[in-house]
Amino acid sequence: MKLGLLHMKYCSIPSLEKEIFQGLTQIKSLVVSHNSLEKIADNCFVFMTGLRSLRLSNNKVSHLKQEMFAGLQHLEGLFLGSNNIHTIPDHSFGDLTTLLNPCLRRNNLTSVRREMFSGLKQLQMLALEHNKITQFPDNSFFDLIALKTIHLQASHINSIEPQLFVNQEKPLLLSLIGAHPTVERPWNCSHVCWLKFTGANGKVARDLYSHNNYTLTCESNTTG
Repeated sequence: MKLGLLHMKYCSIPSLEKEIFQGLTQIKSLVVSHNSLEKIADNCFVFMTGLRSLRLSNNKVSHLKQEMFAGLQHLEGLFLGSNNIHTIPDHSFGDLTTLLNPCLRRNNLTSVRREMFSGLKQLQMLALEHNKITQFPDNSFFDLIALKTIHLQASHINSIEPQLFVNQEKPLLLSLIGAHPTVERPWNCSHVCWLKFTGANGKVARDLYSHNNYTLTCESNTTG
């Protein structure tokens, strides 16, 4: 019998040990969400070479590293929402070259760097909403040439720089609904107007900040 889907939800699983999935090479979808998962051993999924979707949301995972996802060369969906992730070491997703839509919503991320997502040239959607991110360094998404959508709803973003998207090949949808810059970090509007009117190299399709609880006033003379 070939098992293609394995659900392990609501099992109070605290950890996933090395080689726990040995022999399950035919599994396409693994669901370990809604547990008490804190620890994922290195090479935990190394035998699951056929895995396309991995759901680890609603757990207590606090950190990631590249060795966690070794062997998942065909993974397309990675769902890590509603955990306690506060940092992502560089190249944590380095082996996931087929990844399309990593979900990192509802964590405790405060920053994003280019090296976090290096090599993910097929990635199309990035879900970062409901984190504590305040800004992005230039070229944070440089390697994400296929990126179509970024979700930043309910974030603390106060500035969007045009240099973020200089390498995108396709029109980009950037969602900022519910983003709430603070009094200490108000919107830097001189770096937002380009989103609405020109886009990065003409490639940003539209933005979605119209439903926020504040008024966005852009300066008429912008750079970038």
